[in-house]
Amino acid sequence: MAIMVVYIEDIRTLRMNEFFDYNGWCWALSRSRHSEGALCAELEDFYECTVQSRSIDDVPVIFVKEGEAVGWYARARVYRNLHKPALFLEGNIQARTGDAVLLARPVPLDMDIPEGGGKSYIVCEEDDSRYGYLMDFMKAHEKEKVPIACAQVNAKLGQEETRRFRASHADRKKYLNKEEKLREDLALCRFLAETLMTDACEGIGSVKLFYETAKKIVRSDGSQVDGWYYLAMASEQLGFIREGLKAIERALKQEPEGDDLLAMKGNLLTDAGRFEAALECYEKAWKAGGDDEYLVMAGKACEFIGDVDAAYKYYERVPDKELLDAYGVSLKAMERRWPFVSVRGLRTKSKKRFGGSKE
Repeated sequence: MAIMVVYIEDIRTLRMNEFFDYNGWCWALSRSRHSEGALCAELEDFYECTVQSRSIDDVPVIFVKEGEAVGWYARARVYRNLHKPALFLEGNIQARTGDAVLLARPVPLDMDIPEGGGKSYIVCEEDDSRYGYLMDFMKAHEKEKVPIACAQVNAKLGQEETRRFRASHADRKKYLNKEEKLREDLALCRFLAETLMTDACEGIGSVKLFYETAKKIVRSDGSQVDGWYYLAMASEQLGFIREGLKAIERALKQEPEGDDLLAMKGNLLTDAGRFEAALECYEKAWKAGGDDEYLVMAGKACEFIGDVDAAYKYYERVPDKELLDAYGVSLKAMERRWPFVSVRGLRTKSKKRFGGSKE
C-alpha cells in the first residue's frame, strides 16, 4: 500500500472541487486543472501497478498546499486518466464522501515534501520514511474535520443574503402573503443561480439552499416554470439526475420551446450518459434561441460520444472564440491532436477554389 500526496493549486476552491459532495462521491485531480489531455497519473509510480494498469483502489490521498495539509481521502480509487462524472465536474481520484476529510484550517506538515519531477503528486510507499508520519498525521487530526456531506451541511442564508432577500420577521408575520413569499424565494433562487454560473459559489451549503428553496417554490405553486428550472439546475449540481430530469420535464410541459429549458435537459442527459439524446436537446435549444453556448454544449456531447470530428464542426460554428476559451476549447489543439480534422477542411476548400467536384 502507498499514500498519494497531491499538490493543491487553490485552497479557495476546495469546497466546490475536491471536497464537493456529488451524490455521495468526491472527485479530485492529480494534475493541474490548467493542463490538457487525459493522462492524470502515471500509475506505475505505485509498486503494484504496471503501464497496463487503469486504476488502483484503497489508496489514502492527502492534499497539500505549500507544506500544509488541507485534507485527505482515507480511501480512494485513483484512475490513470481523466473522468467526467458531470459536465461541471472532472477528476481522476474518486472517494466516498464519508471517506473525505476537510480540515477546518490547514495544518503544517513537519516533513519535506518536494514536488515530484514536475508532476502534481508524489507517491510514498510503505518503505518510505514519510509513509508512517503521514498515516499518523491523518489519524491525529481526523477530529478537526468539518462537515462536507450534503445531508450534514446547513443550508442557511448569510447576513447579506438575509438582508437582501428576506423581509424582517415582523414584516413576514404581519404583511407577507403567499405571493410575496414566492417572489422572495424566486429572487433568492435567481441570485444563487447566478453565483453558480459565475463561479462565485463558495461551497455546497449554497447549492443545498438553492435546491431546498426551489423545492419550496414548486410545492407552493406547481405552475412556476422558473421554480422547476431552478430545481433542475440545483439537482444537476448535487448529482440528483433523476430528480432533475423530472423537474425539467415539468417545466417543458409548460414551455416546450424554452431554449434554456432544453439546454438544461441536455445537461442532465449528458450527466446521465445519454449523449445522443443530449445532443438532440442542444440542437433544439440552438434552433429555438440561437445562443452559441448551445453549440459548445453540443460539441461537448459529441466528445463524450467519441465523435471528435463532429465536435470540431460544432465548435467551428461558434464566432466568439472567447466563448470557446471559456469552455476550455482550443480548435488549434484539436487540429494538432486530430490532424484529419483540419486536412478534411482544407480539402473541401481546395475543391471549391479550384473548381473541383463538391460531392
